[in-house]
Amino acid sequence: MRSFEFRHIAKIRGKGRPRVVKGRAYTPKQTQVYERDLALAGLSCRQGQGLIEAGQPVCLRIKCLYKRPDRARALGLCLGGGSRPDLDNVCKLVSDSLNGVLYADDRQIVRLYAEQAYAPPGAPEALIVNVSELKEP
Repeated sequence: MRSFEFRHIAKIRGKGRPRVVKGRAYTPKQTQVYERDLALAGLSCRQGQGLIEAGQPVCLRIKCLYKRPDRARALGLCLGGGSRPDLDNVCKLVSDSLNGVLYADDRQIVRLYAEQAYAPPGAPEALIVNVSELKEP
């Protein structure tokens, strides 16, 4: 069973809503750039291994590590508050960006684990992504 893991150190973003101009929908530029960056990180962690073939079930684990707020802002602020992107939008962005990179299609994802936490003191904001092949039932 293959397993891939990488850490993407950057401000965590969620999938942006599609924009519509003159009847045509497009993905916002920030989302396109972030998806490209995640795809490159995924490709570099493959290290010559092939992607997980279509039809093979996949488990996707995502851990969002946010920079700790300073003490003054932290009073009364729980992890769920603030200006963080919605966790489901982060999951969508990650799963879309790894299509054709670590797995053939995000429809292969049969298990999804996602978590938000604070990074250790002094550590930067980061996204830890693990994609693993599952045995067929």
